[in-house]
Amino acid sequence: MTRRYLLTTALLGALLALPAQDTPPPPLHLAVIGLTLDYLEPCDCGGQNAGGLARRAALIAELRREWPDLVLVDAGDLGQDDQRLAVTTRALAAVGVDGIALGSVDLDRWATLAPLLRERGLAASSVTPLVPGLTTEPAPPASQIVAAVGGPRLGVVSVAEGLLSGARLAAATQAELLALRGQGAAYRLLVAHLPRATAERLVDALSPEARPDVVVLATDNDQPALARRREGVTWVLLAHKGRSLATMTLAPGAEPVVRHTLVATGEREALVQGWVDSYFAALRAGQAPPPAGAASFPRPEACAKCHGAVVAAWQQHPHARAVATLEERKRDVAACLRCHDERLRRDGVRSAAGPRGVECASCHDKLAEHVARPESRPGRLACDRCHTAEHSPRWQAETYGRSVAEVCRAKAP
Repeated sequence: MTRRYLLTTALLGALLALPAQDTPPPPLHLAVIGLTLDYLEPCDCGGQNAGGLARRAALIAELRREWPDLVLVDAGDLGQDDQRLAVTTRALAAVGVDGIALGSVDLDRWATLAPLLRERGLAASSVTPLVPGLTTEPAPPASQIVAAVGGPRLGVVSVAEGLLSGARLAAATQAELLALRGQGAAYRLLVAHLPRATAERLVDALSPEARPDVVVLATDNDQPALARRREGVTWVLLAHKGRSLATMTLAPGAEPVVRHTLVATGEREALVQGWVDSYFAALRAGQAPPPAGAASFPRPEACAKCHGAVVAAWQQHPHARAVATLEERKRDVAACLRCHDERLRRDGVRSAAGPRGVECASCHDKLAEHVARPESRPGRLACDRCHTAEHSPRWQAETYGRSVAEVCRAKAP
């Protein structure tokens, strides 16, 4: 046996005797959606048109083609309406959500939500405890491990305002984050349903080894905010009503690469859109037909006796077609008609067929007095009763108000 052989054997033995080194985990491709808040689809009425379950489902399908090992987490706050919750949870199961980080809205509806999640095979978690006696359903786990098949494990913790004080909530959150590390989570995600300053204080109170890799902050923003780094933690601020989708790549020793987009363009997944359409069809079928008879406020025909040119101009204006627009889209349901149909707003019933929608009485108060006594002057109501930042974020008095003013200034030929 040669000396070289003995030296080589000894060296190999020494190497094998060394303790095994931890292998760094592979990168993790993660997408975070959520804060649906019953928002099944955007209204498409010229205002804020981002979001929608079907468009979001199509984007997720595209991501899965790019990253077959994608891990998908929903940031919770699914909604409060029982029927809409059924549609939302069905869509989440269809797109393959790996875990749901519950918010206070979800915990308030836990008695309804828990059976739906169980039926759909969806896992959820929240550090915030339920109100005692609220439901007989078992409370969700405080945290969860999710992972693509054969991929690194992601630990998810969700926190929301509830029964725990700030110090107790921070302690409970730290315990869960440390437990996830002990369970082999390569990366950790904290979803905070808290005001921004409160969430920052909570994360600051965590020990360095408990700090998450990413904090997703649930907000009421219409638009997604840029991701930022704070004390070594990446913060991602979601837009509410399911309007944004954040994707990120997590890798050891590197800052997460975050891409945060507004869900405002692209195709709509047909199956999910079909469920949304069926929901609205059921609502429309359940509505009572409009009764006959006059409404309890002056209609345009009453104004036409003196202002015929104005009423004729109104009949050509989009405001006069506000109900018809909804009917064409099969979205003539009470939630939308409250702005589109003046009779429903006042009387609680839909207007019958014909020119209807946003009428003279929608913009002028004291109109009945003016019809009875033409020498009196009607008042002017604020446009932002309907043109809110939510539904008309681009509305400007000098632009859109001008077209209405032109109607009211119409002169007889």
